[in-house]
Amino acid sequence: MSKNKITIAECEKKNKITIAEFESKVFEIEDIKLIMRGKISELVDDYPYERRASNNMSLNAYIETRIKPLIGDFTSEIIDGTLRKAHGKSKLQTIRESYDHN
Repeated sequence: MSKNKITIAECEKKNKITIAEFESKVFEIEDIKLIMRGKISELVDDYPYERRASNNMSLNAYIETRIKPLIGDFTSEIIDGTLRKAHGKSKLQTIRESYDHN
């Protein structure tokens, strides 16, 4: 058992969710696919946003302001509609439009 293991009650106080839940929330709110490296049951800060980021925001700016502060040392990537890593200078609108929503 890990020294850093915390109970569900402590998670709720700190608003922690699993990596899998975090990835799902990002997709539901932002309409972009985030992939994180780690066990899907590992905990990160909850994704607190209710509205998606501006279409004009660059991927780099989005990652720096909305993702990195919540996931700490975990590695993450945004995957576009061609199943490739999205370029950091891409606008979120371009990434969102790359997915086939049919």
